[in-house]
Amino acid sequence: MWDATKDIDESGITNLERANRAKQALDIYQSEKIEEPTLAEPIDAVDLIADLMHYIASVGQDPYRALETATGHFDTER
Repeated sequence: MWDATKDIDESGITNLERANRAKQALDIYQSEKIEEPTLAEPIDAVDLIADLMHYIASVGQDPYRALETATGHFDTER
């Protein structure tokens, strides 16, 4: 189960703070889209994740490895 107050490392950042940073990134992403921005719907978050994977590939890294690593971080932090 996701715990908003959990702080898994020495950074002092809670999961709620992590979620808020992601929401800020999603808000910026939505404001740059050609279509009319919507509320932070999950599909917009999925589009952002896909675009981040394109970016990761564009700099010569493996986007699937990054996704696997990110999933591991999420599982550990929640």
